[in-house]
Amino acid sequence: MTDDPKDAADRRATLTAQLAEIVLADGLDALALRSAAARLGTSDRMLLYYFGTKAELVGAVLGHISGQLRATLTAASSTERLPPSDFLIAASRLMAGLDMAPIMRVWADIAARGARGEEPYRSFAARAAEGWLAWVESRLAMEPGEERWRCAAAILTVIEGMNLLGISAPGLTDGVAELLAEALAGRYGGPR
Repeated sequence: MTDDPKDAADRRATLTAQLAEIVLADGLDALALRSAAARLGTSDRMLLYYFGTKAELVGAVLGHISGQLRATLTAASSTERLPPSDFLIAASRLMAGLDMAPIMRVWADIAARGARGEEPYRSFAARAAEGWLAWVESRLAMEPGEERWRCAAAILTVIEGMNLLGISAPGLTDGVAELLAEALAGRYGGPR
């Protein structure tokens, strides 16, 4: 089978987007080749034709989901650099305003599989965490350096934890961002 390279790339992009929707609805186990192919009205061999390997398929789907989230957050957030306390509040409100439950369920599964050493999840989780950390750090009104990096890591940890706990036990993290923002304001200044 030989497709025009542009047609093949377009078909792969379409399949990737469709598979991402399936994963967000039903989790990573929905990427089993035969069942995923059946849901798309194709065969597992056709999926492998477009992606090469299951690892490539998984990587493309996770990259698509991550890209969607990044685009959503970037479009909805301010490009203005904020004091850490204000960024924590703004980011937590932004995340709460979006329906993050499907993405956070997938992220929890990625992290768990990665922690067990499963590829491509381990590598993807590490790259995703580094990317999110860089994004948070770039939004902080602090001088570049070790302290800004540590502050960004702390904020990312809090936001991730709040979202995961919020899915498991709704309401459990109410008021946490405000409480921790006061601590950040005490350490780094800011209007809190």
